[in-house]
Amino acid sequence: MQKLTHQLRGKSHVIWDWNGTIIDDVDLCIDIIGEIALRHGLPVVTKDEYLRKFRFPVSDYYQDIGLCEALVHPREVSKQFVSAYAQRLGEVQVYHGMTDLLMDLHERGIRQSILSAAHEFDLRRLLVHFQLSHFFTYVFGLNSHDADSKVQRGRELIKQIDEPLNQIIMVGDTLHDREVATELGIEIILLAGGHQHLDILKSMAEMINLRAL
Repeated sequence: MQKLTHQLRGKSHVIWDWNGTIIDDVDLCIDIIGEIALRHGLPVVTKDEYLRKFRFPVSDYYQDIGLCEALVHPREVSKQFVSAYAQRLGEVQVYHGMTDLLMDLHERGIRQSILSAAHEFDLRRLLVHFQLSHFFTYVFGLNSHDADSKVQRGRELIKQIDEPLNQIIMVGDTLHDREVATELGIEIILLAGGHQHLDILKSMAEMINLRAL
């Protein structure tokens, strides 16, 4: 985490993505999607396929892997996914070293917020579950389980932060995080080992492979 720590210390505010950035839930998500696919007579999604095809809004991703062709409405898939995720929350962990990093930044007076495509109620509940709530000034999620674009919520968050854009940096793990950061006019660091394939991230932005440490 040292390289990431060094780069974030020069900023006054860090906006974190949640899934695949702070918490390691990639394998669980792949497993749940595979179970849903099997229930509808579709082949199990491999990890490589998931990481290469995953995108926002997730309804487009569901279509890419054939769930919509199986006459499953994206919102029904999301409903099944959220239910299974909640039942298996015990399998999710915070990435190694992440809590220490959040604490270090907090103690240095660097403010931190979360911008997630997760439902905001669920997100706040998870923050309490993982005992991380006290690190974050603002917590912005969506108002549905559809995992659509985070751009509008990001704009609202930037207004709340009310600091020079060159003092704000975003940390995420997907192409959508890069798209959001570009729309907001802030820097982005993408972490390898989350919900997007390494090959896809390499040329997109500054990328740090923390998960191999």
